[in-house]
Amino acid sequence: DVDGHTNLDNVSVAGVSTFTGAITANGGVRVPDGDVNNNYISAGDSQDIKIYHDGSHSYIRDIGTGGLRITSNSFNVLNSSNGEAMITGTEDGAVKLYYDHNLRLETQTNKTLFRGSGGIAVYGDAGQNQNGQISIHPVGSAVYSNLFFYNAAGNSYASIIGHAGQTLFFTGGTNGPLRFRVNGSGFHSFQEGNTQRVTITAGGSVNIGADFTQTTYKLKVTG
Repeated sequence: DVDGHTNLDNVSVAGVSTFTGAITANGGVRVPDGDVNNNYISAGDSQDIKIYHDGSHSYIRDIGTGGLRITSNSFNVLNSSNGEAMITGTEDGAVKLYYDHNLRLETQTNKTLFRGSGGIAVYGDAGQNQNGQISIHPVGSAVYSNLFFYNAAGNSYASIIGHAGQTLFFTGGTNGPLRFRVNGSGFHSFQEGNTQRVTITAGGSVNIGADFTQTTYKLKVTG
């Protein structure tokens, strides 16, 4: 007993122990492998949160009232060697997601950036007969659904605009052509509902009204 403190080595305590005041563990706190019921570190009146390692994985399990909140002005999830970012977040700033330390998604003041040479791929649910779908929902009145296409300098050269009056506009750049391409045996098809009205084959034959597979004439009007 030195200055009101007792120094003990290699003490084994069975059962639940209650300590008054703070506990300082200069050598760390060690808990053997366990599960949600055994060998865990807990907090809360009803052991609301538990931390444990089961021999294969580490767990932070919140099983109490309310949710799990992590508060920080800078949040970082790094790889096991502490050398590569996986997720980062800055208070009042950007959230970033990485793949193999390469930035793939970043939030900015008024938009979200997606990066990667493969672009954006949208799939239906795995194992289900579902479409891949992108929906654009404007907010307010007299607004449009817009797709703008930019060059590397950040200049918008073309656009697709869904007008509030149910008109769809395809617009090329100033003094630039608007081109529709098909290859091989493909063809352009203009339809009313599911009824085909006009086709232009890859070979340059224009068919209006019917006989949409003919390639004998450059222009054939039926009816």
